Amino acid sequence: MNFENFVKEDKIIDLMKANLVALKYLVLFAIIFSVPFFIIWQNGFSANLFSSNHKLWNLFAPVAGVILGIVIHEMIHGIFFAMYAQKGFSAVKFGILWKMLTPYCHCKEPLKIKHYIIALLAPLVLLGIIPGIISLITGNLMLLVFGIFFSAAAAGDLMIYQLIIKEILKTMFRIIRQKLVAPSSDINKTENFLRFFIIQYPLPAFQARRNVF
Repeated sequence: MNFENFVKEDKIIDLMKANLVALKYLVLFAIIFSVPFFIIWQNGFSANLFSSNHKLWNLFAPVAGVILGIVIHEMIHGIFFAMYAQKGFSAVKFGILWKMLTPYCHCKEPLKIKHYIIALLAPLVLLGIIPGIISLITGNLMLLVFGIFFSAAAAGDLMIYQLIIKEILKTMFRIIRQKLVAPSSDINKTENFLRFFIIQYPLPAFQARRNVF
């Protein structure tokens, strides 16, 4: 696909704002998972996911779990980007914003919008939603905390998802407006643009500015 005739527009997600939004998501997911968890299990839940006779292990295992989870979060992004990118892992870039100690992953080539969204939300599902659901089934408190934390950790991803949906809706409304006033030839051009936008919309600006909490 030739992108020369398309306008590139930066859409920036502010990292500080993303961290504040993450706190809101933390409260939201805590309510979503904790309320049914304690209703189901009450005093019969288990907290022994990291349990050991070694005090140092019990102290540092949760911290190690969080750090490992953050790494896996970015690896999941990278794996899904590589699955859909023509150049595979050669099109995937990992890095760290050292000022904020924030890791990131982005794809250096355009992806189909559905593929980008899958790669964007995969860590939320795999590290947040699924562990949260499993905790409701097993009654494991540490798994509940893990699921809540990594659901909230996807706040930046959710912000980008909302931004993508907003851009798609803006384009659709623009097409509807043009259909009412534009000649048929212009309408066809606009319809082609929408089809391109939904299926193959390039997202280098989203990817380049993408910071994951």
